[in-house]
Amino acid sequence: MSNGNGKIDWSSLWRKEDWWSCWIGWFILVLAIIGLHEVSEGKFAVGMLPAGPKIAKWVSLSEAFPKGIDTLWATLGLFIFLAVLTMIGGAFMKLDLKRYLPGFLVIYVLAFIATVLSKQKFFATWGIEYVIFALVFGLIISNIFKVPEFLKAGGQTEFFIKIGLVCMGAGIFFSDVLRGGLMGLVQAVLVASAVWFMTYWICRKFQVSERFSSIIATANSICGVSATIAAGGAIQGDKKEVSYMIAWVLVCAVVLILIMPPHRSKSDSWFIWMRTTVITLALIECLRPLCAGITPDFFKRNTRKCYNG
Repeated sequence: MSNGNGKIDWSSLWRKEDWWSCWIGWFILVLAIIGLHEVSEGKFAVGMLPAGPKIAKWVSLSEAFPKGIDTLWATLGLFIFLAVLTMIGGAFMKLDLKRYLPGFLVIYVLAFIATVLSKQKFFATWGIEYVIFALVFGLIISNIFKVPEFLKAGGQTEFFIKIGLVCMGAGIFFSDVLRGGLMGLVQAVLVASAVWFMTYWICRKFQVSERFSSIIATANSICGVSATIAAGGAIQGDKKEVSYMIAWVLVCAVVLILIMPPHRSKSDSWFIWMRTTVITLALIECLRPLCAGITPDFFKRNTRKCYNG
């Protein structure tokens, strides 16, 4: 918030993307908390947040929408809610709202299509998530067609992810921290710190810039797309460098998915080891069929910890 002269620039509270990500994320969390409380008290029949569309696993496309026309209304309601919130922040951040709204609509529709495709029985069975389809859509648009200006205006990637990070952080419960115990905390700190500093040192030895070295170290130690983006924003790194490391994390996850099965184990310790060394959620989800001896409650609890970490 400093303006470079040692004084606090209070205007950043309503001008900067980082702060608007916080405001919007906190607003969503407040609505969720109030809604859950009122529903539990019997005052409200439903929560205050719009419900997302319910999409089922399908073979025939008609099976994807078990709630029929209600799926359309839920999709539309969620779009309006997200569009209004992000446009309020965009207005203060001086975004081109005339181009932003149609761009956001196209991205939202593509995200919906990607989600529907991921629920197709074959793709769902093989664990091909919506992210893969979204990536394919992006590659097709950016490499085959010329990206229209309104789509660029609507693609506020960091803004959207930062909002998600705020909401995701609310999933970290103090009880989970206590359940991990002292050794769990020590292990998490030592592993992440040792890998981060070692990676940073190696990068600097190869004369990589300080900022890019920080991004690489974060991607390698935390091993998550969200952490990489957060680090890039915190140090005001080059967006291309952040993109390189996001791709690196995902590629490594795919490689590990292929080589892990021969080394699988049914023990809890094996799963915990994997969770603390490979912290990409998609990869952790792929551990499910490899952990036949681990109870569902154990898996879900540790997956959530991994995701929040």
